[in-house]
Amino acid sequence: MPTLPRYDGCVFDNVPRAVPGAQVYVYAQPVSFTQANWSPLASGLATIYNDNAGAHPVSNPLQASNSDPTFDGNGNYFFYAASGLYTLVLYGGTLNGPTFLPDQILGVGAVGVTLQTNSTPNSTQVLLNLFAGAGVSLVESAGKVTITSTGSGITFKHNHVNNSVQNLLDLTAGTGISIAETAGVVTITNTGTVLILEVNGTPNGSQDLLNLVAGPSVTITDNGIGSITINTPVGVSGSPPAGYGEIQYAGAGAFAGSPNLAWNPSTNVLEVNGIISLTGLLDLGTVLFDNLITLSPTVGSVIYCVDALGPQDASVSPPVTVTWGEIAVGGGTGSMLVYDGYNWRVH
Repeated sequence: MPTLPRYDGCVFDNVPRAVPGAQVYVYAQPVSFTQANWSPLASGLATIYNDNAGAHPVSNPLQASNSDPTFDGNGNYFFYAASGLYTLVLYGGTLNGPTFLPDQILGVGAVGVTLQTNSTPNSTQVLLNLFAGAGVSLVESAGKVTITSTGSGITFKHNHVNNSVQNLLDLTAGTGISIAETAGVVTITNTGTVLILEVNGTPNGSQDLLNLVAGPSVTITDNGIGSITINTPVGVSGSPPAGYGEIQYAGAGAFAGSPNLAWNPSTNVLEVNGIISLTGLLDLGTVLFDNLITLSPTVGSVIYCVDALGPQDASVSPPVTVTWGEIAVGGGTGSMLVYDGYNWRVH
């Protein structure tokens, strides 16, 4: 430890004579009191020693006593302390009140120099030794000390783009957002309207995911910037018109139908009216109805009468035996029998 400077003084009354029982209070400047409001309980007492190595601290204030080597019975006292400016207060014994000795210089060149850290005087005023902490380098040259940051720098960004100012990050609350800071912790809270995901007016089981799934004949396309397109296949559009009993179908355009194929709600029967072209006609060729014809029909089998011989009764059921007079249905050219899987029907 460096050698500490020594301060010597004496305490006498106005006779003059040594003052037994006197005390010497030693304060490092600046002090927090004035001569008018000082009391023995004032804070700010300095650390003092009885040796120049600072190995043996002594009590402060010093007490006039033959047993105290720093304060003899003749009123002489001394102490060692760090270089700097001090205020001494002599008090007690036969003194008429406290005596103030401000701006006492201790150490060579100490006038006007006070070493501090974070505005607090350092414990030693004769040495300032800078230590490099983590991420800091210290370089001294010709009395000039350069302090440099060697740690990883902080880069401020928004949306992955560097901010224009890199020494300030000022968070601003937008619409529906509140920002609060406490002890260095920033809390960002959503204060806006909460989005509720529903299907047919019923809240979804998951409120943090909406996954659209394409059903039959539907396509779903996401353009990558928030727009969703839902399509049906080309050629299918619109919806069947209301108030029709017809069977409607969608072909290459909008829905359409035919009055010849309709549902009869009163009889709960699908009816075929007029003459409908069917594929898969059963061509019997030229048939003489005085001969016997036996058929084993399948659904859609048709007997088409090119030339009926006149009105006759038709009594036919599968398997059908056609004889003279039983197949002529009395409709003239173009009449036919169609097997629907259950019965033969005349059209």
